[in-house]
Amino acid sequence: MDLYEGHQAHLRAFLKGEKYAYENELRVATMNSMAPGCLNPDGSPQTEKQKSGLAYSPDRGGILVSTRLGVLMKEIRTAPGTSEWHHNLIDLLIRNAKIPCRVVRSEHENL
Repeated sequence: MDLYEGHQAHLRAFLKGEKYAYENELRVATMNSMAPGCLNPDGSPQTEKQKSGLAYSPDRGGILVSTRLGVLMKEIRTAPGTSEWHHNLIDLLIRNAKIPCRVVRSEHENL
């Protein structure tokens, strides 16, 4: 990617080819920054250490929302052409995190 494309990465994460519309997926992204008023995922307030860290941005508005991924996701589909080791790595990460969803390959490998 060139510099312009690199700055568009957060938008590109939401681009999807029409031929995969049948997947009816939901894509969620979060910034790894905290701002005044944000809570930790467990609902606790920010600590002084967090407020002095690199992820803290006093000029950024917003709120960190806690969710249970096992409720939010029922399956993860790896993209066509995903290598075997990458597919297996995603499956391993999901199992280690004890998130109760399946990791499957896209049904339309040759689209």
